[in-house]
Amino acid sequence: RQEGEERSRGVIKQSEITGSPSLPQTTNGKESQTVPKTDQGGTIPAIYLYRSNGRLPPHVYKAADDAYRAMIRGIEMSSAMKRNVRARNRVAGQKKGDDFEMPTNQSILVSGESGAGKTYATKIVLDYFAMLSRKSQEDHGQLPDEGKTSIEQQVLQSNPILEAFGNARTIRNDNSSRFGKYINIAFSGQGQLLRASIDTYLLEKVRLIHQTAGERNFHVFYQFLQAATEDERNEFLLKGYKIQDFKLTNQSGTYDRRDHVVDSEMHKEMVEAMGNMDIGSDTVQQLMRLVVAVLFAGNMTFSERGDAAVLEENEASLAAAQLLGVSFDNLAASLTSKVIFAR
Repeated sequence: RQEGEERSRGVIKQSEITGSPSLPQTTNGKESQTVPKTDQGGTIPAIYLYRSNGRLPPHVYKAADDAYRAMIRGIEMSSAMKRNVRARNRVAGQKKGDDFEMPTNQSILVSGESGAGKTYATKIVLDYFAMLSRKSQEDHGQLPDEGKTSIEQQVLQSNPILEAFGNARTIRNDNSSRFGKYINIAFSGQGQLLRASIDTYLLEKVRLIHQTAGERNFHVFYQFLQAATEDERNEFLLKGYKIQDFKLTNQSGTYDRRDHVVDSEMHKEMVEAMGNMDIGSDTVQQLMRLVVAVLFAGNMTFSERGDAAVLEENEASLAAAQLLGVSFDNLAASLTSKVIFAR
């Protein structure tokens, strides 16, 4: 009976842990516990951090942990084999045979239907790798430079930027990625993050000009229109304009998010992330100028003159031309004429 009571208390305690909305789901088991919060505010189940007993079900932390440990194991075995080969070669008087390599590269494929949690799972994996990298630095006595953004922070800070320009509200998901991405992360022999690159592809370009009822355009338009200061509104010709005034954002009649995320706050987070990525404030302003130019371009109208299309000179087209830094005539010519180069 005492053993049954202990087991019941363990299950109840684990239910409290896994039922917390601030924690990713773990598994029922008496060993489950948590460790301090990560940079993103979540916590990591220690059972995944310090290794499991092999009876745990599939979990995003376990997948990340398995990949990281397999990489480290490959690096260590490769180094050991190289040392052995060099030692044998020295004894035999040979110089060749020092090119032995153990497989170390690892891949994690995050897939699923819309709303399955691919974006969030990718954040967890990146956050976990960043935490392991910092732990490795601490273990080797390598403290980050004060006032300098670490590579771990830069990897994590890429998310708000990518999500602003590539994510949108859909019927099933308020933060759905409308593009694919391939993230390449390089680690040192000590398991520390060295660099990262992100390739994007298959952006859902049609969303820019058409959204289904109940969906939105890309986040960046709503974020900036809500967060723009008075000076920015004057500079970008937005005075008196609201989200409902642009065809690119008013087609579906949907302007908010069901997950209660505030667009203006997300814009501030994006701008802060750009600063951490060493994107200057002038560049940020130029990007926002282009965003607004696209909004005004969506309001431009054309008319027919014979067999030709003519860009109408109105407030939208004049604003788009001014924001793009071109004359109205040049803008009209680029949109209504075609040039064929014969080679």
